[in-house]
Amino acid sequence: MISSPQAMGNDAFRATLDLTLDAVFFFDAASLRFIYVNQGALDQTGYTRQQLLGLHPYDIKPDYPEAGFRKFIEPLQSGELDCLRFETRYRTRAGKDIPVEIFLQYVAPGGETPRFVAISHDITPRQQAKDALMLALDQLSASEQRQMELLQLAQSEQDRMAALLSAMRFGILFTDQDGLVEYVNPAFRTMWTIGANVNLIGHPCREALHHSPLRFAGPEHASRYILDITDKHAIDETLELELQDGRTLTQQSYPVGKPSGRIIGRLWIFEDITQERQTAAQLAYLAEHDALTGLYNRHRFQEHLDRMISNARRSGAVFALLYFDLDKFKPVNDRFGHRAGDTVLVSVGTAISRLVRSGEMLARLGGDEFAILSELSTEEEAVRLAERIADAIADIPFQFNDTRLHLTSSIGIALFPRDGEDADELVAHADAAMYQAKQHGRDAWSIYHSG
Repeated sequence: MISSPQAMGNDAFRATLDLTLDAVFFFDAASLRFIYVNQGALDQTGYTRQQLLGLHPYDIKPDYPEAGFRKFIEPLQSGELDCLRFETRYRTRAGKDIPVEIFLQYVAPGGETPRFVAISHDITPRQQAKDALMLALDQLSASEQRQMELLQLAQSEQDRMAALLSAMRFGILFTDQDGLVEYVNPAFRTMWTIGANVNLIGHPCREALHHSPLRFAGPEHASRYILDITDKHAIDETLELELQDGRTLTQQSYPVGKPSGRIIGRLWIFEDITQERQTAAQLAYLAEHDALTGLYNRHRFQEHLDRMISNARRSGAVFALLYFDLDKFKPVNDRFGHRAGDTVLVSVGTAISRLVRSGEMLARLGGDEFAILSELSTEEEAVRLAERIADAIADIPFQFNDTRLHLTSSIGIALFPRDGEDADELVAHADAAMYQAKQHGRDAWSIYHSG
């Protein structure tokens, strides 16, 4: 029996998600019930997979009722916002509230139930680091006001703070009220590749990165805001920095003041969030691409088709849809196994990709079915493309278990708007033309004709 290619894609997709450290939740857009959770979600929440799949997002955040949660996500469903990123807390099965940073996106794949995708990053270390730093700095500030006989205790507090900061994986830099560096931890030097022999203490903080060999992907933007603030009394500021070596850092800044309210300096915290960004990019890629061939998937194809129809209606343009599948593909799976079938699909996708020009889209719709959207406007041009596709597939040599074989294809052609005025009708007629080609003996193409 042939495994469904969609199932193969889902398995690869889930395997990828289970390797990520962050928690990933999918929940149904209508019922808000969780429909998929990865291993990271189980680790973060303490629930079993079966338990989580019986819950909703607001079940692990009891201070946010269902009505309020639906109002919160409504801008995503309406398309007003592409995504949401925010910090919050949710409750684990053990009753512990943990701080997390959430990346939330609404996804509505063609032919599938709309859902939300949430990536939850545990920011407990960041929160603990911030709390510990602010506590240590408050204690240091208070120690300056004590009498001389408490000097030994003050020195002890300073040593404890230095040890704490030195052990942090976050880059830390502290400046006085004049913007001169008072302290920098080893992680900051490592993050920016600044040697321990370079003296930063007592120098303006903006000069600190002059000693770093690293360069910014957007140097003009970074040069304006790195280690700088727009308002000296701002509560905090956050900036993302893209480096040419591919890493992404966040810069956070907090004013430090005495109980009287007088600002005595500023704390800068740098964190490497490259892995989080890579995970988000990988999820975005998998949402639009077939996991096996790397071609666009059905969801991305449907979006592109809808967009072409909308543009063509405004401009009066004509475009072509070519639907094709492989003749006698099932016997390859049955005789040689699914690995052989996968090899065929990847080889076909690679060969046809070489024929696709700029402005055209090639997608794998499922199984051995493929589609091309092209701005070709006449039957003659579409036929020539179909012939090139048929020849390219027939020329691919395959050998399995000492058996050499060549596969052929059946191709259906439909033109917009002549053969369909909307997406469903155009796809149905291209599919019908493909089966008309099969009736002509396979290894053929056919232009849609009604009746």
